[in-house]
Amino acid sequence: GIDATSPAFGPLTCNAGVIRVADGHIEQVIDVRFPDSTSADTIREQLDPLVGRFGVTCQLGRAKVPFSVSADDPAVKALIDTYNEFTGKHAESQSGWTAFGIIVMLLGILTAWTVAFGTKESTSALRAKAQKNGNPLEAFKALFQNDQLLWVALSYLLYAIANVATTGVLMYMFKFILNNSAAYSIVGVVSVIAGLIMAPLYPILNKRIPRRVLYIVGMTSMIVAYILLGLFSTNMTVVFIALVLFYIPGTLIQMTAILSLTDSIEYGQLKNGKRNEAVTLSVRPMLDKIGGALSNGITGFIAVAAGMTGNATAADMTPSNIHTFEICAFYVPLILIVLSLLVFMFKVKIDEKMHAKIVKELEAKLASGEIVDDEAQTAETVEAIDEEAKTLTE
Repeated sequence: GIDATSPAFGPLTCNAGVIRVADGHIEQVIDVRFPDSTSADTIREQLDPLVGRFGVTCQLGRAKVPFSVSADDPAVKALIDTYNEFTGKHAESQSGWTAFGIIVMLLGILTAWTVAFGTKESTSALRAKAQKNGNPLEAFKALFQNDQLLWVALSYLLYAIANVATTGVLMYMFKFILNNSAAYSIVGVVSVIAGLIMAPLYPILNKRIPRRVLYIVGMTSMIVAYILLGLFSTNMTVVFIALVLFYIPGTLIQMTAILSLTDSIEYGQLKNGKRNEAVTLSVRPMLDKIGGALSNGITGFIAVAAGMTGNATAADMTPSNIHTFEICAFYVPLILIVLSLLVFMFKVKIDEKMHAKIVKELEAKLASGEIVDDEAQTAETVEAIDEEAKTLTE
């Protein structure tokens, strides 16, 4: 059968889900929760001969590779120690995990409330003309008429896909190439520290350095990181340096994309006579969702292509497996990053100076009546970015 178990996950369990009759035959969907001692492909191979005796075929739907973090991991230890110190208890139990869930929930609520009540909507002569809502067809028509919005979006999409393709498989590098799963925790440590440092540092840097330069520097850093990971994926020291170079520029790239997308609102208003705030500001979240949706598929493809599934271990990895992994996880995303950089450098024209000129011209036209109310309608009304945040780019 498909029976399997492991210390981290316990025994395999399955649930008979949906059953239906389609095209004269019966379809039965079975949900299987399997441990890390087996794999979806192994389960299918075990089921094929069993169900074949009854004239039944077995098809694999979607599957996620089991993932667990050791209790000895520094991040897990920090959470357990914090709980023990706070409660005075020193035992792992359901109450501990419940407390952990409550902490995460409270942090989520706190951050959401901070955004909801800590920001305010600014008004200006440009936004005062926003009176009507447009239908979706008008909104998307305006979207595709804004070339700067589209070029920024394309550049960011290429970056987002490359980013998820790599971050999703770093665990496999530590487990199957470096043969040191416990060291995978440094990925989380580096990414968190990089975010905490670069987020407040970005506006300070942007006051002295044009955001276009910050974007190019960030992309260059990622290119160097990919080259190091591709050439020295078996060297822990070089991998650590590459991870720093990979995660540090993330904020620079994302903030520049956000501000460039936001500035394209006025560009589109000047070019097309319509202010499509909602469409424009929803582009980046949409691109992130596309990248997230692709993440599982990309991760699974790389794992299967490199033979990093089932009961495989680092000892089973051949030079061919490692080379396949490096191509899929590092070199292909490197190409996407280079393309993203080229699109931004040669197609994205909007920057702080250009945006300031656009705003000045728009205000003059609104004041003189060259742009009338009907031409300045929005497709949707959304919260604008706080005026103080926008001045960071000027």
